[in-house]
Amino acid sequence: MTISKTTGGTGAVSSAEVSSLIIEPLITEAAFGQVSTYVPVKGSSLRIPKVTDGTNAGWVAEGSEINIDNLAITEVPLVFKKLAAIVPVTAELIADAHTEGGGVLTLVGNSLVRQLANKLDLAAFGNTVAEGPNGIQSITGTIDLGDTALTDADIVVDGIAALKANGNTATHVVVSPALAATAAKTKVSTGSAQQLYGPDASQPVAATIQGLPVVADPAVKADALYVVDASRIVLAVRQEATLTTDASVYFSSDRVAVKANLRVGIGWVDPKAIAVATYDAP
Repeated sequence: MTISKTTGGTGAVSSAEVSSLIIEPLITEAAFGQVSTYVPVKGSSLRIPKVTDGTNAGWVAEGSEINIDNLAITEVPLVFKKLAAIVPVTAELIADAHTEGGGVLTLVGNSLVRQLANKLDLAAFGNTVAEGPNGIQSITGTIDLGDTALTDADIVVDGIAALKANGNTATHVVVSPALAATAAKTKVSTGSAQQLYGPDASQPVAATIQGLPVVADPAVKADALYVVDASRIVLAVRQEATLTTDASVYFSSDRVAVKANLRVGIGWVDPKAIAVATYDAP
């Protein structure tokens, strides 16, 4: 529904509107959405299969039986956690807002998305979160690349190779904005003005290291550099997310409450799809 004086500002937005106003922008806005694989879920749970051993592929003589080898498969259970936010909107804003482009509901949706994306990134790039998912810092068994002064790209090369050795393919480098700035200022040699790390020529606004897009976010640990395989990191959102409005909550101040409520799960399918280095200033 659209918030207006005629509707009284109370009700629920359709699931299609919730998807376009909240879920889809959230995946785009959150830095974690860039370094993970989004999976929409209709049910109440998600179990991600993981093959740990075994394969039936091999060279076979003509007319011979193909060897049958049982696969060793485990499951990575994904636990959904509630992510919610409320934004109060004044009656005056509702009355004055234009209707083009979705009107006030779009404006409010943008505000909610920013709040939700910030909390999602803080959880995903953090450690453990009370009532929330486990972040990347809590994952055991990741690849330790050691310390780096970022004077060259060797640490990223090592990360790419380490992921490949464990059956994964590096897709992104993840750092804090400060560390991204440090990397961007690094020159190819003393006295040179040429940057060692720079923008991708095909995507002028996107910095890369060894061809991998660099995702910088304040939620990332200040001295950490991650090389990750986004296909082995899952961001799941249950499709029964809601966006509701209620004029009674802030009745005395003549405001309408707009609430977004969704359940999000983060799955770290393979710890060896994450390589981490620690920045040590030269």
